[in-house]
Amino acid sequence: MTRRQAWLYTFALFLAHKFIVVCGSLVFVRRFVSIPEGVGFLQFALLDNFVRWDSLWYVRIAREGYNYEQPAAFFPLYPYLIRLLHDGAGLSYNAAGLFISNAAFLFALYLLVRLLAKDYSARVVFTTGLLLIGFPTSFYFSAAYTESLFLLWTVGCFYTLRQGKWVWAGAFGFLASLTRNTGILLALPYIYEYLAARKFQWREIRSDLLWISLIPLGIASYMLLLWGRIGDPLGFVHAQKHWGRSFMWPWQTLWQGTLDVFDRPRTGWPRVNRKIEMFAVYWELILLLVSLWKERLRMRRSYLLYAGAAAIVPLLSPSVQHSYFYSIPRFVIVIFPLFVIWGLLLEKKRWWIPVMVLSMAGQWYLLCKFTRGLFVF
Repeated sequence: MTRRQAWLYTFALFLAHKFIVVCGSLVFVRRFVSIPEGVGFLQFALLDNFVRWDSLWYVRIAREGYNYEQPAAFFPLYPYLIRLLHDGAGLSYNAAGLFISNAAFLFALYLLVRLLAKDYSARVVFTTGLLLIGFPTSFYFSAAYTESLFLLWTVGCFYTLRQGKWVWAGAFGFLASLTRNTGILLALPYIYEYLAARKFQWREIRSDLLWISLIPLGIASYMLLLWGRIGDPLGFVHAQKHWGRSFMWPWQTLWQGTLDVFDRPRTGWPRVNRKIEMFAVYWELILLLVSLWKERLRMRRSYLLYAGAAAIVPLLSPSVQHSYFYSIPRFVIVIFPLFVIWGLLLEKKRWWIPVMVLSMAGQWYLLCKFTRGLFVF
């Protein structure tokens, strides 16, 4: 696939995504938010509606930095980029956050198209992209959240790994682990791709493998920052208690989370939310198992290593206070290999269209709740 073709695919997917999200926001703001028609209405529907919940933490960090434990749960690259754009370009914090998220998603789509085109047909590439933008929680790519930025660094790391550019792959991994703690998981595909390029001959290992150290260096840098600001280098771990998160083995989380869906509510967490969360968990696990079972759906092992680890990590720290599968429907949208498996599964299947329709209907349902001020994963 040429660069021109890749950009055509990218813009088609990006514009389709914006159409889904913007139309939904305009409809739901008009229906549920008391704002007169005019400039104020458009500003709320296009900007302010996408700065909610976790977004407010990022904006707060951009303004104030880290001065106590709770904000430490949110990694620094995204809020510091917001501050940089605010100070450098004069944008409001909200507008800066949304600009970063949308620009990052555009380039993430481009790199994803280029990456997938190395192994798959144009049809699979485009179907995968459609499934990604149509997924029920994919409106977060347009919100002031880290999903877009993290996806950009993740796909960038894989793309440069496939090219054997170890320095660049390490740099992307560094940025990913400054954006989210799961960025460190990129060390797994890095090791695999490096060894695969040398046909797993240990004698062929050279000093360029040391560039992998850039990946954990991202988290190490954040730990130093927290040590200086709040006196606790593990503040991002300790801050999880404010959201009721604690350690649990994955199989325990699966068991308790499944029982929790069918049991009487322990908390005020809506039952419909718990059902959607459970569906997302089993959806990702089933896709991974199907990929291992069906040779036609099998991907590069580096993709599966990353996807498997990224699927398991949230199960290690459930929020017993709220939901055992807390926020997982949002976390899965950055695990791009899942959408590749899904795209391969639906290739040449007529029912990929109703799947897309149902998926986009789910996105509008969640966006409606989001617009009404309800927490959506």
